[in-house]
Amino acid sequence: MRHIKQILFLSVLLVGCLLSGTFAHAAGSNSESDTLLPGVEEYKVDGTTYYMYKPENVNANTPILVSVHGISRNADEHVNFYVPYAKKMGFIVVSPLLDESTYPDYQTLEQGSDKKLISIIDDAKAQTGSKVSKINLSGSSGGAQFAHRFMMRYPEKVERLAVSAAGWYTFPDANRNYWQGLKYSSEVGTMNPAEFLKVPSFVTVGELDNENEPTYNDDRDITEQQGAGRYERGKNWIKAMQTESKKYGYNTPYQFVGLPGVGHDFGAKNMIEQIVNFHFPQTKTDVPNTTDDSSVTDSPKVTYGSNILKNGSFETNSMTNWKEWVPEEQSSKLRIENYSPFEGKYYADIYSSKPYQQNIHQDLTNVENGRYEVSAWVRQKQSTPVSSRMEVYGYGGEHVNVNIDHLDLYTKISTEVDVKNNKLGVGFYVDSKGGTRLKIDKVEVKKILKQ
Repeated sequence: MRHIKQILFLSVLLVGCLLSGTFAHAAGSNSESDTLLPGVEEYKVDGTTYYMYKPENVNANTPILVSVHGISRNADEHVNFYVPYAKKMGFIVVSPLLDESTYPDYQTLEQGSDKKLISIIDDAKAQTGSKVSKINLSGSSGGAQFAHRFMMRYPEKVERLAVSAAGWYTFPDANRNYWQGLKYSSEVGTMNPAEFLKVPSFVTVGELDNENEPTYNDDRDITEQQGAGRYERGKNWIKAMQTESKKYGYNTPYQFVGLPGVGHDFGAKNMIEQIVNFHFPQTKTDVPNTTDDSSVTDSPKVTYGSNILKNGSFETNSMTNWKEWVPEEQSSKLRIENYSPFEGKYYADIYSSKPYQQNIHQDLTNVENGRYEVSAWVRQKQSTPVSSRMEVYGYGGEHVNVNIDHLDLYTKISTEVDVKNNKLGVGFYVDSKGGTRLKIDKVEVKKILKQ
């Protein structure tokens, strides 16, 4: 009887350990999140979640790109951003979720966030069979802070570094205390410039992302050392790294790219593409930042005419050529903004914190009959709407609604219609209980000349 009790006790203890997350969870599972793209799975290591996308035909040499979130901890969005590129180019994407309760200051590598990432990388290799010795490391905002410090602490584990819009940096300055410089920190350990200055590094920042924010800029010493905003600081860090590397006789590639018309927006057009192209220069891609499958797979050659829609990218900084509708006694919830366009300088932004309905539309006449593609780049975030769609109507066929996915990255939506009466209408409609933000850019109506 004593032996039976001991066995029962050990069994209960083992189950308790498994439920509490004491052991690593090795198997992938579908996340409860409804925002993950197909092929992305959720894993856990000692209770810490990470998301991973595996392309087809993974082998021992398949590269691993790790993307670290900012303080919003949107790890699911980070993995989504890279899926179209990973699918096309054949690399694994890993995005850890460093929860705030365990890693409130993960950006500094303190509290064990660096060691947790190492465990996640090891688990990802075990899950996929990849045996690469170095990862391609990226991060945005707070994740960029973490990523560049991780590279400086563990250069032997990083193939290339490409980050966007860190609030501030650890400079290669042996005379300054960590986090600003390289003086020894007992919690983080030694950062060896003779090694980390060998790692090719890249920073990209939106040219509008240069505001002086108290949340990261209130220390005069930091501002004097690094600059007054993310744009200036990123540029100065690259210069400092390049200068120091030359002192060691290295010819390490360093690059800074500013993105015109872009603010503090990781999902802006070209930002992901710039990062991917730096990581994998041998297979540069022009795949856009989109979940549209047609952009990442081989498809028949289609020839289009010119865009017949006027002011489809809102570059007039106005609603010229567009009309809008709202219910009686409701004000317009539409603005033309320049903070995070898909391309160019401006986009249409529909938002209210209170319940609202909003429509914008453009009615075309004298349209040559034939088959047309109607498309737009949209980005919808914050509260999920009751309804959100692109509408195509008045062309001599059935009214077409194209639903807009609730996903915080620019996505191309499109449909094809046969114009029979020399007319065509295009519109966008949002019905929200409050808090939904829809961004609309690059609306196009193009005749299909050859298919």
